Formats: sequence, C-alpha cells, structure tokens
Amino acid sequence: MISYSLQLEDGTKFPINGEGATVQLRQSASLGDFAHSKKSTIVERSYGDGSLKVGVSRSGASSMQLSMDLSFLDNGTARIFLNNILAYARDAVYLVDETNFLRTRIDMSEPSVTWDDGSYLRSGSLSIVFVQLIPYWESTAETTAEQAVTAIVPVVVPLDNTGFADTPFIVDVAVETACAYVEIQDIDVGTILRFDSASFGASGFSTLRIDNDKGSAILLNDDGVTQLDVIASASDGSGFFNLRRGVNELTIRAEQDATFSFSFRKRYFV
Repeated sequence: MISYSLQLEDGTKFPINGEGATVQLRQSASLGDFAHSKKSTIVERSYGDGSLKVGVSRSGASSMQLSMDLSFLDNGTARIFLNNILAYARDAVYLVDETNFLRTRIDMSEPSVTWDDGSYLRSGSLSIVFVQLIPYWESTAETTAEQAVTAIVPVVVPLDNTGFADTPFIVDVAVETACAYVEIQDIDVGTILRFDSASFGASGFSTLRIDNDKGSAILLNDDGVTQLDVIASASDGSGFFNLRRGVNELTIRAEQDATFSFSFRKRYFV
C-alpha cells in the first residue's frame, strides 16, 4: 500500500494513511496532451489551470481523487482526523507519495464526506478531488552538482536528467570578489542565460541564485536575510530554459573565480 501525506508550504506534513482511514488514489489525465516540442524554452506558464506550455505544445491539467474508507472507534478520533485532513487539504501545496519519494503540486477542489446509515462519525467515506497544478510528479529529493570555475575560463558541466520529462533547475553562483558577469549556455539548444550586475560580489552579496522555474534572479546577502532582485540585469538575448531528458551539457563562465551549484528534481508523468 502506498502511503500519502499532505505538505504545507513550510514543509509541515500530515500523514493521510492510518488513524482509521484507508486511502486509494485515482488520477484522471489526458495522456495524449503530454506530447512536447523538442524545444525546451519556457514560453508560458499557468499555475491556475495546471497547464504548462513548453516550446509550442501544451500539456493539459489533470485531477486526482483521494478516496478514503473511514472507520473510527469514537467521535473524538473521527473529529480530530477529519478536521486535520480537511485543514491540511485546504492549505496543502503538495501531495506526497511517501512510499516512492514523489510529490506533486495540488489545489483542493471538491471534498465530500458520506457516512453509512446510522454510523455518523463512525464509518463512511471521504473523497477529496485535487487539481494537479503542474502535470507531473517530481522526486522529493533534489539532484545536485557542483563545479568550480576559474575567472573567464569556460567549463562544460554535464547534468544528467534521468527523469521522464523536461525539468527546471536552480543554480547558485558563489564568488568571493566583485564579479561583473555570469553566463550559462545550453550547448545543444544554444540558449544563453547571462547576468551583468555591478552588485554581484559587492556589499556582502556573494551569491547569485538563478531559478529557471520561477524565471527569477536574486542576489543573496551573507547576512542570510537581505535579497536583491537583479532580473533586470539579464543581458539581451538571455532566456530561461529547462533541462531536457538525458545528459545536458552546459557551458558556464564567470568574470571571477566562482562555484556553480546546480539542483533540480526529476519529473514523471505518473
């Protein structure tokens, strides 16, 4: 049996299995909509309806129904469990498959509780429909890689995406002195992502975080609190991109000695 939990934005989890509930998950998705263009440039993203446009093709939203057979020994246990699961289902950002170490971003749609005749708060069923905001399951653990570079010298970094779909990645670039530019290029596709910021490496802003999922670039201060948005420093022709399935060769370069730290999550359709 697969064990599931609901996860909040802060990482707090509520386990669904147990406490009188036996859980089944049913998923409905149009698999024909999963066809993608080979282009990996992100064109449009819509979290509202669960669709993700990559290149020129759109993958459709899907819905999942959690069906639970309920059986409780007393009213108190039933109320605690139901109040907890409904509160978590309302606020959860991920449904987590704890058995297979996967998660998917969700939004609650249609909860309903049905009790057997004469068995209020004793036995019945709970059904919760979730909209899958991005039509993938992704690994709960990140895949990481680190590469140091010498000033101005380009280095090729191979990133192996062994999942079954394109996936965005985050890269943290750390320097110890002022660095005029940072550049990342996808060799196969030719997409270049370059930032020219006079603030990078100055006044304690020693880390540049580039998030290809959010389409953001921020400088992180050594104080652990202060951040500076530098998306406006992206050079002309720059573009965010995903890692394709398989080995992706990226050329990285910086104006000063730097360390590039990559992280991404493998994605799966089911």
